[in-house]
Formats: sequence, C-alpha cells, structure tokens
Amino acid sequence: MVQRKLGDVGRRIGLIRWLREGEEWLPEIVVGTVIDRASGVWHLDVNGETRVLNECDWSMYQP
Repeated sequence: MVQRKLGDVGRRIGLIRWLREGEEWLPEIVVGTVIDRASGVWHLDVNGETRVLNECDWSMYQP
C-alpha cells in the first residue's frame, strides 16, 4: 500500500543532508515545491527540474 501525504503537495520546502568530503562535513541543501510524497520519497520541482529524494537521507530545513 502506498501512503501519500497530500497535505504536502504544492508546499515549498527545504531539505538538507550532510556529505563528507575528506575531513569536512558539508551541507547539501535542496529547496523546491512538493509534487508528490509517497512511500518515504519526496518528488520536488526545483527550478523546473524534478528531483526525487529519499526521505531517510534528508531532514527538513528552515533557513
């Protein structure tokens, strides 16, 4: 069964994850409009490009 969270569709959100490069941890931030959210996967419109992001790899981000 696919669990959808329709209240998120159309909402603008930011997601962040941390990547290790050598000795440093650097943030990767994605901000976009939710197209769909189902089964732990975010589908975001980021400047006209669709990004598919696993929810377990990302955290919500508020600048």
